[in-house]
Amino acid sequence: MKTKKYWILAVAVVYCIVLLSIKSSGISIEEESQIKTHGTSTLLHLKKVVPWCGVAPRTIEDTMDSFIEGNRDEFDGACKSIQDDLNNKMRASLRKAGLVIVENSNLADEQTAYLQVRVTVRKIDKNQPIYAFSVNVQLSQLVQLVRNPKIRTTAETWPNAEAPNIMFVAGFYQLEQAIRKEATAQLDKFIEDYLAANQGNANEKRPFIKD
Repeated sequence: MKTKKYWILAVAVVYCIVLLSIKSSGISIEEESQIKTHGTSTLLHLKKVVPWCGVAPRTIEDTMDSFIEGNRDEFDGACKSIQDDLNNKMRASLRKAGLVIVENSNLADEQTAYLQVRVTVRKIDKNQPIYAFSVNVQLSQLVQLVRNPKIRTTAETWPNAEAPNIMFVAGFYQLEQAIRKEATAQLDKFIEDYLAANQGNANEKRPFIKD
């Protein structure tokens, strides 16, 4: 009887591992939700992307705090370094995935989307150099109003609208590494979802280029 229980437990563990491995190698939860809602991926047949990255510092009072003021050059340099690095790597990663990089586009181009990486840094402790930051990778595309097809505009199509705005916490001197790590993870997720939608193989990943 005990042997039978152990076998059942072993099978259950293997089943869970298989499920987890499938999820880790497949599309994101957000992409699954979109496909369930629309019946297809909003990334399908996407050809061109206008990439943009911005890093914006904020504090409790929305002004630069005394700690940053004392290290202003270092802080500004770190923000610029993060922004430039993410911009360059994002373009290289998108090209490697087969997307065409467009520096300028207009709403009339149906095959072009806008991929934005927004980073916000906010001081959360007045007495300690502790900061919260958020990283949001969002894709906007041209959409059409159903009841009036003449109305066309851009709207966020990836990830879905329910995607949370998660805040992370780090010390001043850990900010740069922490922001790069989170931005890399989200951009990897976008590339994997794009490849799964357009190449039909979720396991053929070309991840965000790392150092």
